[in-house]
Amino acid sequence: MAANQPAEPESRVSREPERESVRFGMRTRSVMGAILVLAFALRAIMAVRTSVMFEDGPHFLGVAKLFASGDWAGALSHPYHTLYSAFTAVVERLVHDWEVAALSVSVIAGTAAVLALYLFLREAFDPPSAIFGAFLLAISPYGVRFTSDIESEEIYLVFFLAGVALLFRGLARGDFRVLVAAGVSAWFWSAWGCWSQELMATAGEPAVCWAPVRRSPAGRSSWLLPTWEC
Repeated sequence: MAANQPAEPESRVSREPERESVRFGMRTRSVMGAILVLAFALRAIMAVRTSVMFEDGPHFLGVAKLFASGDWAGALSHPYHTLYSAFTAVVERLVHDWEVAALSVSVIAGTAAVLALYLFLREAFDPPSAIFGAFLLAISPYGVRFTSDIESEEIYLVFFLAGVALLFRGLARGDFRVLVAAGVSAWFWSAWGCWSQELMATAGEPAVCWAPVRRSPAGRSSWLLPTWEC
């Protein structure tokens, strides 16, 4: 019995790193949850306190009403970005107010962009870097301002960041399904906007430049610099 006694503290020591990892993960999720609440609150407060609608707001609401009336041809042929208006038309069915619906889309999309940035930075670097980057975007004055009004920037920001995060994850892990998801996100980001060809070309550049970089001994994060050098 005496010979078996030292094994007990060894098992405790062996489980300690695992427990610490679990505690670190819980703390990270808690902090990230608080950052998302902060991001949502700041954007919601700004949306309520803003008394003058962005100059393009009436155009987006007009396109949303075309979607709601079933005139998809008229809505999709409009020169303004139509994806934002499409989401607004969907949310309006729940809140029954066009301005509230559009502001809700903006606030939710702006908050989701913070989460998308966190997921990319966590995959590319580490959780502390991801937390710091997400916090900066959450409290950025311009980030809050442009994601709490009736305009389309926040929709394309969240799909852009989600596409980058999925692209990086798919290429790093060789997961074809994630790459397909990245392509879908890039399509939402670009095909519904005014600059689809330019944005698609930009979104495709990392995929072209990744092949010689992914085997670099410098590590996963080294892909960013060679991508832009290509």
